[in-house]
Order: sequence, then structure tokens, then C-alpha cells
Amino acid sequence: MGNSEHNPTTLDPSVALSHDDPKPSAVHVALASITVLGIVIAAYWPVLGCGALSFDDNFYLTDNALVTDPSLDATGRFLGEVLEPSTVPGYYQPLAMISLMLDYAMGARPENLRAIHRTSLSLHAFNSVLVALVMLALFRSVPAAIIAGLLFGLHPAAVESVPWLAQRKSLLATFFTLACFLAYFRYARAGGVMRYALVAILYVLSLMSKPTSTPLPVLLLLLDAWPLNRFDRRAVVEKLPLFAIAVVFSIITVISQARTGGAQMPQEHGPLRIPMILAHNISFYVRHLFWPGDVPNYYLFPEPFTLSSTTVIAGFAVTALLATAILLSLRWTRAWACGFLFLFVALSPTLGVIGFTDTIASNRFLYLPIVGALLPIAFYVSRGWSSLNNPTAARTLIVTVAAVACVLGIIGTRRGLASWTDAVTHFAHLVNTAPDAPKVRFSYGEALDRDGQLDHAEAEYRAALAIQPAYSRAHNNLAIILDARHRYAEALDHYAAAVRADATSFKAYNNYGVALIRAERAEDAIHMLTRAVELNPDYTDARFNLGRVLGSQNRINEAIEQLQQARRLEPLDAEILYNLGLALGMAQRWEEAAECYHAALQQDPSYPGIEQELRRIEEHMRTS
Repeated sequence: MGNSEHNPTTLDPSVALSHDDPKPSAVHVALASITVLGIVIAAYWPVLGCGALSFDDNFYLTDNALVTDPSLDATGRFLGEVLEPSTVPGYYQPLAMISLMLDYAMGARPENLRAIHRTSLSLHAFNSVLVALVMLALFRSVPAAIIAGLLFGLHPAAVESVPWLAQRKSLLATFFTLACFLAYFRYARAGGVMRYALVAILYVLSLMSKPTSTPLPVLLLLLDAWPLNRFDRRAVVEKLPLFAIAVVFSIITVISQARTGGAQMPQEHGPLRIPMILAHNISFYVRHLFWPGDVPNYYLFPEPFTLSSTTVIAGFAVTALLATAILLSLRWTRAWACGFLFLFVALSPTLGVIGFTDTIASNRFLYLPIVGALLPIAFYVSRGWSSLNNPTAARTLIVTVAAVACVLGIIGTRRGLASWTDAVTHFAHLVNTAPDAPKVRFSYGEALDRDGQLDHAEAEYRAALAIQPAYSRAHNNLAIILDARHRYAEALDHYAAAVRADATSFKAYNNYGVALIRAERAEDAIHMLTRAVELNPDYTDARFNLGRVLGSQNRINEAIEQLQQARRLEPLDAEILYNLGLALGMAQRWEEAAECYHAALQQDPSYPGIEQELRRIEEHMRTS
């Protein structure tokens, strides 16, 4: 118990920073960085050809009017919508959204994701380099830094975060968090207000990317305890401004998530549920550190999720054994205790205490927390590499084990990336791993739908509804297929079920309204389309359809108002311009009608009926 690692007043140069420690040379930094960067990029190169869109990507790209219309105004809205984001349900994440908007400006499109994947691959590669630099700063060992950077970059658990565009937030948050660690090490070495300010700024940037970086002040305290060996009252006090930032962003996150995305709070369940979730997930993540399994995967709650479940009992047993092993390890070193505490503290926002998804765990949540497990590994690699007893054998063993781990990581990474080739392949893979997940079955159906495989899509929508009968989007999409097949009565039933299941689905209300127009139920259609407009005033389709049906009921002034709003949203749409011209003509506003027809002809000279209507309007203008 007498070695310096346990004495917080004594700095061991092999495990901690001090004023006397030599800085890593530029050559060492370059060597570690280039090695890690090159291997990680080579392993992930196929991601540039991946075309799959996954869960929630519609919010981040295809249905996000701000991302697909890059502008300073969109940037301002992303930054300014703090407590109630309007385009992505859930928490405040403006930097992630702005980065995707910039990718769109550089050519990214739903049918061509290369620009997005290029940025994501760059971020992941740089994150791997930052992990190496963190370990180099802590342990002054180039081999340890390279091995840690590669183990991070090639771990199959990281696969989901790169091709899944909705996970840009994880890549960005990790980038700023790792940069914050490096800035903190400089502050720990030399102090200074400006160095501390940089730490705080990087922390805020990480939180503005994804709030799961909230526990960072606790992570810094753990690093203070080991390997920095500077944990004392002053170390706690100096984190107080960071804890204040954490409290502010925690409040923002809870409010914005509750208002726009929904959240299950701990008090909504029985007293045993949270301990069962924690025990299950501690066991899950420790196991998946060393054996990630099938990535990607969709992990539902065990059934039944009670103390009678073998999985739950195993979770408690593994958690107890792990806790015992960590406590026993303190007799020799703080490395494992601090490393695993880092892992679980970094995981804490996603451990399930507050529920925001139907899954119990996910490999992607390990993205940053992996660093905790790498800390003791890097420490022992640095010790083994500089071993005075038979260093050749020690180095050979280290290189062999690291090489095997990296090769296995590359194999797992490439296998995982293969499932992101396209949406059908991606969701077919997920259906195989989680056939009883309604969200997975629905998403597979949606991918098949877009691919034109309507029979198979209908079967998947029905499979999702068999598991979850009140699934609004499945009802809506199934109704669209039935509509296209002229099964109108059945389609109406499913549209009605869609709006019953989700009274906030403006798309379902719009589609239901269009179906009611065809069924000659104009008043019901007006009611549904009005509701769609109320839910989303910027939804062009609802404005346009409402304007048309109002016009058919001779409510001309109301029709003109809706069609003008549709034109404001889509000023170059020939169909909107033509129908607005018709309504203005019915109101005898000839000059405005003529202007609409001329604008429509500019957009689509072959649009049927415009020239005839234009001649009629011009005749009225001459004779009036």
C-alpha cells in the first residue's frame, strides 16, 4: 500500500502529470496521430458508400426544413429553440443540427449521403486520435497511446455512430469532450484563467452537441483521483462552475425532452424497476465491451422484466461480482476502480433511469464511455512496454494481443458497416435481431415501401400493428398503400386509427383529409386538414389541400388565404400557383390570377390548363 499511486500528495511521473514531466515531443504526437488516423480511416472507408437512413433520420434530414434550406435564419433557429426544438423531438442539440445543415449545403441528399458520411468518418477518426493524445498526455507512452486510440476507433460498438446520421450528435459531443480533457490537462499542469475558460467553453460546446456529456465534471474529478493524483478540496471547488453549467443544461434537457419527445421519469414505475435496469445494463455494457455481439442490434426489455427473469438475476450477479472485484483491486491500484467508474459515470445519462426509448440498452451508448475502460489498459501497456524484466517478451506479448484485438475490431466493424448498405438491407438485419420490435418492423416496411416492394411493405406494417395496435405511423403508411390499391374503405379506417393513436401527427391528419375529399366528405376533410395546419403551420401539403377543398365549397376567400400561405412556403410550385390562380379568378381578382398563371408557366410551360385559363382571365381583363 506504500507506492506513490496511492498518495495524493506525491506525483508518480509514470501515471500523472506534474510540472516536471516532459511534454510528448512533436514527433511522438505525429507518430501516434498518423498511425491511428490512417488505420481507422482505412477500416471505415466503406462507410462512404453506405446509403441507409435509420431511426429518426427523417427528423435530422428528410423532413427537416431547416437542414434542407441552409441559411443564417436556420442556424439562428437551431441555436434559439432551447426549451422546445421545433424540428427534432427531444433535447437541445443545435451544433449537431448545424453540422448536418452544412453537410446538406455541401451536397448531401437523402439519396446521396456521401457528404454526411465524409464528415462523420472524419469526426470518428479525429476522436480516435484525441483518445490516443489523451493517453499520451496521461501515460507518456507512444505504444500505449496508439493501442488505446486503435481500440477505441476499431471497437465494433462504435459502428452505429458513424453511418447513422442521427448520431452526428454523439460524434460531435465526444470530439468536444475529448478536447476538453486535453485542455483540462494543460490547466492541471499550469493553471490560469484562460486555460480554465477553454475547458468551460469546450464543455458547453459538447453539451450543445448532445447533453449526454453532462457528467463531464465528475469524469474530471475521477481523472484527478487517478491518474492525475491531484484530487483534493481545491480540485472539487474548481469544478463548481462546471457543475453549474451541468445543472443548467440538465434542466434544459429535461424540459425540452418532456415537451417534444416524451420521457418516463423514475417515479412512474415501481421501486424495483430502476435497480433492475441498472443491474441489467451494467452487466450488458461490461459484456459488450469485450464481446459486442451483433452490431447493429435492437435490444428490447427482457420479458418478463421482473425478478423472476434469468437475465435480471444474472445482471444483479454480474454487478455484484464486478463491484467486489473493483473493491479488491484497490488493494493494489486505483486504475481499475477509476477506469470503471469513469465508464459507468459516462454511461449514466443513458443507463435508463430516465426512459426515452423502448430499448433497454444500445451499443452506441458505449461510444465515449469506452475511454474509461481504456484508461487502465493504456496504463498497464505503458508499464509493460517499459518493463525492466525481459522487455522483449513483454513488448511481443503486447503487440500480439493488440494486433489480434485490432484485427477482430476491423472484422466486426466491416461486418457492421455491411448492414448499412441500404435501408432494406439495414432493417432486414435488424428484423432478424429483433423480430418482436414494432418500430423495427415498421421501419423495415417503410424501407420496402420506398423500394417499391409494396406487398412486403404491407406485410411488415401489419406485423408492426399486430404487436402494437395503436401505432399511428404504421396505420398511416398502411392506409397509403391501401389507398393506392383502391381499397378506399379500409384505407379510411386506418387513417382514422392513425389520428386516434397520435393526435399530433399532422401528416396523418393531412392524408386522412385527402382521403375524405375523395370520399366526398368535404366538411370532415376540412376539419382534418385544418387540424393538420394547426399542428404544423409550415406544412405545405396541408395548406394546399385545405385551400383546394375550401374552394370546392365556394369558401373562396379562405381558400385564397390557404393557397397564398402554401405559395409562401413553396413559391416555385406550379401546381400551387395554378390552383391559387383559379381561386383568385373565382374572386374576380383578375390581375393577381394572371400573375399566378404567368409564374406557373415559367416553372412548368407544359402544365395542363394554364394557357386556357390565362386566355380566359385576359379576356375578362379586357372586357371589364
